[in-house]
Amino acid sequence: MTTPDITTRLREALKPFADLADYIDAERPAYAKRGMEVQIEGWPYTLSVAWLYEAREAMTSPAWQPIETAPKDGWKILATDRFHRERTWVVWWKGSEWVCDHHNSRVVGLTDWMPLPATPSQIEEGKDHG
Repeated sequence: MTTPDITTRLREALKPFADLADYIDAERPAYAKRGMEVQIEGWPYTLSVAWLYEAREAMTSPAWQPIETAPKDGWKILATDRFHRERTWVVWWKGSEWVCDHHNSRVVGLTDWMPLPATPSQIEEGKDHG
């Protein structure tokens, strides 16, 4: 199973929990207090509301994707390769190659990418990254 397949399956598995977190936000804001637990109908378990919020965050946060799926329209992205996972670059597609934001030169061997996070001002304005 490839990483995108696993990511897709995990997001599908987390969706009901993320939906429940959305419901709590909309219909039961008092439940959002730290330490509250909820019982899901048909489940023999109680779940921490904090855990539901973490599940929602995990489902909606960007995941690494194959570089072949990266946008080639000039938008900057975060990229890495399979050999240097601890190293990431901010890059964009320029003409026929990936260019690094740091030294404005060609980067080769990239294997994975994800969108850049929103800047603080974008978060305040409620806008997405990019």
